[in-house]
Amino acid sequence: MKYLQRLRFHKRFPGPFNYRRNSDGVDETFDVICVNEGRYIISTYFWDAERHCEMITNVVTSALNQMANWHAFLDQSFREDLELFQQEYPGPYGVRQDCCPGRGEFEDVYCLTTNESIIHRYGEDSDDRLIARHIADSLNNVKELTAA
Repeated sequence: MKYLQRLRFHKRFPGPFNYRRNSDGVDETFDVICVNEGRYIISTYFWDAERHCEMITNVVTSALNQMANWHAFLDQSFREDLELFQQEYPGPYGVRQDCCPGRGEFEDVYCLTTNESIIHRYGEDSDDRLIARHIADSLNNVKELTAA
């Protein structure tokens, strides 16, 4: 099942992935995008926790690149952010559906150990669940690789 999910994800979003600072009109964001296609993947939202959200976005982006064999682990900022990320969200990682009164339903990637939300995808796009599951799998894969 995970293999088919990975194939579906990479067919829609072949990578590589990068992130950029943006805004949704209300909140500041860091948006993860598929560079080859220019397609939006997911965002972190912030008002004053800019560095924390950038750390999350850097780790998610690097994990997606690693799963697509883009070898993201060469970047020193990723290694520093990964250490902070794993202290706060030690994993493993999963996906759950939730709802925000202001924004609606979303797919939430969260840490099963702490039950804390890491990043979520709002909307009614058919790719929402696929993206969230692939991010959780990518984060779990990074955890396994760095534990060895």
